Amino acid sequence: MRTVQFLALSVAAAFLVVIFGGALLTMTEWWARPEYNHGYAIPFISLFLIWRRADDLRAVDLQPSWLGVPVVFTGLLMALAGEL
Repeated sequence: MRTVQFLALSVAAAFLVVIFGGALLTMTEWWARPEYNHGYAIPFISLFLIWRRADDLRAVDLQPSWLGVPVVFTGLLMALAGEL
């Protein structure tokens, strides 16, 4: 089972690199600037904060909701308008 999970994680990581490769290059350029050089620490700080509250997060009762659909749709419309 671990092999399947590792393979799925590897494929997902590869897709993320392909999809966001250009953005990753831009981010590495920004992180070389003094005002953005803390960018490398942000994912690790986020993971630490999630780990610290892991028990609280596990206790949250997740319920599906359609409230996110209009938010995503609005974001897509704004992205489309920004490209015009």
